[in-house]
Amino acid sequence: MNYLGRNLESLISHIFQLVVVQLLFGKLHAQFNLELSVTEESPPNTLIGNLHNLSPVKGLTESYSTTSSTFQLLSQTTLFWLNDTSGELFTRVPIDRESVCSETHSTLGRINKPEKPLSSLSFETRLSDFPDESVCRIQLQVLHFTQGSLSTQEDSQSHRVIILGITILDINDNPPSWYENAIHISIPEHSPIGSRFPLPAAFDPDCGLMNTTVSYSLWDSANRRELGTEYTSQYDHDAFQLDTETIPNSNSAEYGHALWNGHSVMCTRRSFKLWLRIVRDLDYDVTPNLLTGRRNYHSGSLHMRQFQLQLRATDGGQPVALTGTVVLNINVTDINDHEPVFKLRRSKQKEGESKPPTNQVQPEEEVIQVEENSSVGRIIYTAQATDVDELDNSRLSYSLGTSASSLVRSMFEINAKSGEVSLHQSPDFEQYKSFSVPLTVTDGKHRASLNLLVLIINQNDHQPVITVQPVGQPRREDNNFSTQKSPSSVKTHFGHPKSVKLYITEHEPPGRFIATVTVTDVDDAASQDNAPALKSHSQTSTYQGGYAYLSKDTDSAIRCQISHTGFGLSPLFEGAVNQYKLLTKTTFDREQQSEQFATLTCFDRGQPPLSTQLGLHILIEDINDHVPVFKHNRMVVDFKENEPVGTKVYVVEATDPDWGLNAQLGFNLAPEDTNDFIIDPISGVVTSLRSFDREQQSHFNLTVFVKDHVDYTKHTNVSPYHNSVTVTSAPYQSEDLNNIGGHVIKGNLIVHIQDVNDCPPVFANSLYQLSVSEDAKINLLIGQIKANDSDATETNNQVSWPLDYEVE
Repeated sequence: MNYLGRNLESLISHIFQLVVVQLLFGKLHAQFNLELSVTEESPPNTLIGNLHNLSPVKGLTESYSTTSSTFQLLSQTTLFWLNDTSGELFTRVPIDRESVCSETHSTLGRINKPEKPLSSLSFETRLSDFPDESVCRIQLQVLHFTQGSLSTQEDSQSHRVIILGITILDINDNPPSWYENAIHISIPEHSPIGSRFPLPAAFDPDCGLMNTTVSYSLWDSANRRELGTEYTSQYDHDAFQLDTETIPNSNSAEYGHALWNGHSVMCTRRSFKLWLRIVRDLDYDVTPNLLTGRRNYHSGSLHMRQFQLQLRATDGGQPVALTGTVVLNINVTDINDHEPVFKLRRSKQKEGESKPPTNQVQPEEEVIQVEENSSVGRIIYTAQATDVDELDNSRLSYSLGTSASSLVRSMFEINAKSGEVSLHQSPDFEQYKSFSVPLTVTDGKHRASLNLLVLIINQNDHQPVITVQPVGQPRREDNNFSTQKSPSSVKTHFGHPKSVKLYITEHEPPGRFIATVTVTDVDDAASQDNAPALKSHSQTSTYQGGYAYLSKDTDSAIRCQISHTGFGLSPLFEGAVNQYKLLTKTTFDREQQSEQFATLTCFDRGQPPLSTQLGLHILIEDINDHVPVFKHNRMVVDFKENEPVGTKVYVVEATDPDWGLNAQLGFNLAPEDTNDFIIDPISGVVTSLRSFDREQQSHFNLTVFVKDHVDYTKHTNVSPYHNSVTVTSAPYQSEDLNNIGGHVIKGNLIVHIQDVNDCPPVFANSLYQLSVSEDAKINLLIGQIKANDSDATETNNQVSWPLDYEVE
C-alpha cells in the first residue's frame, strides 16, 4: 500500500506541474493592450512609459525565469523609439498633434468610421471618457520576446504582442481660420426678408470641444460692433444677421476625414452650419425714383449696392480664447424676372418628404462616381441650367460656389460657358474618398446652387509592402527590411533586387521563430475604411501549394508563399491578419551548406492581383560540433643531434570543419615534454629547447594536444604564421584541457635523434712501444694497438688504421 500511495502522489504532482506550465505558456503567448499618453510638442526623448514595469508585462516576466528579455517595435514610426532591453518608450521628435492627426486636407462628406485597425500602425480619434474632450490616438505594436526556462522546460522561447495605444493630448495652439481672406457674396436685390445664404465654417485644427470653435458672431466693419445689438449703424438699420446651427454628432454630421499612413483619422468636434440672413429689403437702385414702373417692394428698402462685414469665430480655450476673422464682401445685384434652374439627372427629394421653406436657399444635390487615377482634364460632369427668360439663357455663367474649399478648387475646375466640370488633378482614393463640390449658375441677376457629391472609386494600384524584422537575434544593420523604403539599386550576390539577411544556428530543431513578417496593402486599408463590418470567424493558418494565409472564412488575408521548403509561415498571434511568424521546418547543417536563399512573394486580392517579392538570405551560424583531426595519422621526424636551441623540429598540422572561432586550433605538449621541446600554440611549430646528444638518447616520444575554439586575440604575442617563435605564454595549460570547453585530441610525435660523426677515435693507451728483430719474417705479429669510436652508428664509429711512420 505504501508503494502504491507513493506512485499515486508522484503522478498527481506531475499532472499538476504540466497544468501549471500549460497555463503559464498560454499567458506568455497572449496579446495585451496598454494605454499611455503624451502632450503634444513635448521635447525629444520625453519618457512616455516603461513597458517592462507595466502590468501585465511585469507580472508575466516575474513568473517566468528569463535569461533574456527584449522589446521590439513592430510598427514603422518616426515619432517614437523604444529601448530594446529596458522597455522605455521615448518621443523621437516633438509631436504636433495637428500634423499627426491632420484634418487640414479633409473631405467633407458622409463616411463611416473604421471598425478596426488594418495594420501594425494605425491612427484614430475618438471621444474620451471625459466630457468636452477628443482623443488623437496612435496605435503601435510591440513584440515582447523572452528566452529562459520553466520548471519543466529548459531553453524555451516565448513572445507576446502588446497593442500599445498612445494618446496625444491637445493644447489650444491654433485659432479658427478660413482659407480665404475675404468671402464674396452676391445677393439679388429685393431678396425676400429671411432669405439665407450659406457661409463656409471656420476650420480649427485643434481637437476637443473646448479647443475648437464654439461660437460665431457678425460684426460691422465700419463701426466695429456686433450686429444685432440696439446700436444703429451708418445704414440707419441693420441689414443682416448671422444664423448658426450646431450639428449633433449622432446624426449624419460632417466629419473631418483624412488619411495618415494609409488609415483613417477621425476627430469629432462641434460642427456648424452658417447662414447670412437678410433682415431688410435691399434695393440695388440708389434713388427710389428709379423704382417707377416696377413692382412695389418693402417701403423701408435699403438703397445700397455693397456691404462689408466681419465674420468672427471664437474657440473655447482657457484661460485665453482664440478668435479668427474673415471679411464678408456683399454685393447687391440687379434682378430680372426669373432665376436659372439646374437640370437634375434624378430627384433628390424622396416621396413623403416636405419641401424646404421658400425663404431658404437650399441647393440641390447630384451624386456621381469617378475612378481614381483618372487623367487630368477628363470631363466628369456637365452642369445644365435653364432660364425662362430666353435672352438670359445665353448669359448663363457657371462657377464653383463660394463655399468651395481650397482642396475642391485645386482638384476641379468648371467651364463657365459650357458647365463642364473637369479634373484639375488626378484623384487618389487612398487620400480622399469623396468631394463635395458646390456649383453655382447665374444669369447676371439671379443665381442657383447645386451640390455635386463626387465619390471616388478605388482601383488596385498599390503593391503589397513586406516588412521583415528578426526575432531573438543580435541587432545588425542588414537584418531589418521593408520593401516600402528599400532602394531598388540594392542587390545581393544571388541576384534578387530586394533582400534581407537573417541568421539561424545550425542543428536547431524545426519550428524555430526567426523573424516577423508584416504585409500591408494601402488599397485594402483604404477600401475597408468604409466597408461594412465582416462577420467574425475563427482564423486558422493553412498551407496550400506553398502559400501561408488565413482560412477561407477571412477575405482580408494577403496570400504569401516561400520558395524554400525548409521555411514556413504561421499567424503571429491568434486572429492576426497579414502578420506572420517566419519559422524553420527542418534543421540545417552549416558544414553541408553555409547559407540558404529563398524568395518571399505576397499577392494582394485585386483583379488582377499585384505582388511583391523579397529575397531572404539566411546565413547558417556555426556551432562547435566537430572534433579536430590530425593531418597525419603517424607523426615521425628525424632530427640531427647537436642542433642549436630553437631549431625547428616539426610542424603539427590539424584541421577542423567548423568555422570561425570554432575552427581556430591551439597546440600544446604534455608537461613531461616541455623541458626538451616547445610548440607554438597557434602554428603548431615544434622547436627544440636544448641541444641533443645521440649518444645519450636516441629518440623522444612526444604527446601533442590539439584543441578547437581557441581565441587568438587573447594572445597577441604569438603569430599563427611564425615558423620559429619564442613563446612567453600559452593559451591554456595542459592540465586544464578538459575544463575550458571545446574539443581536445591527443597524438604522438616520435623524434628520432640522428647521429653525426662528432666523436673522434680514442686509443686504449696513449703510448705503444713495440720491438721486432731485424730478421723478422713478413706478416709477423709484433703487437696489438686498440682504439674506440663513441659514435652510435656504424657509419660513424668505424676506425681505420692508416700508418704514418719514419725510419731512424
